Amino acid sequence: MKSRLAIATLAGLALLAGLYPPAAHAFAHHRHGMLPGMRAVWVVLQPSQRAKAREIFTAARPTLKKDHLNLMAARRQLAQALVGGGDVAGAERNLEKTRNAFFEDRVRLAQKVVALLSPAQRAAASKLLANLEKTHEQIRGYFQQARRAASASTSQ
Repeated sequence: MKSRLAIATLAGLALLAGLYPPAAHAFAHHRHGMLPGMRAVWVVLQPSQRAKAREIFTAARPTLKKDHLNLMAARRQLAQALVGGGDVAGAERNLEKTRNAFFEDRVRLAQKVVALLSPAQRAAASKLLANLEKTHEQIRGYFQQARRAASASTSQ
């Protein structure tokens, strides 16, 4: 029973801290695939809008997959240039260009989803995002206080 309570508590804190985005699958299977603010947008979408958003994500999946593969290839190219003594500057430029293309495609995808929102939903998402950021900063402060207290107790 205590373990279930602990798991529920940790899951709640993770949601508050933004560690588990509800719509992560829509952008990628990891948090780093999401653009800032999209969690808040997903929360305020109505079921019919979520269905449209899923259609948008499904249509964009091949492009994002191609971008991701290109990004991985550019990273490998840079690693090979560094280790093998190749054109590091050219590999860096290629990696930056690839990252920018990936980011631009994700921004275009996010814009399509945000366009589904009404003005009231947009305001609600904006307010939710601000509250999530504030809560995240508070949680970060709690961890910093705990680390300081732990290091102060071990130094005595």
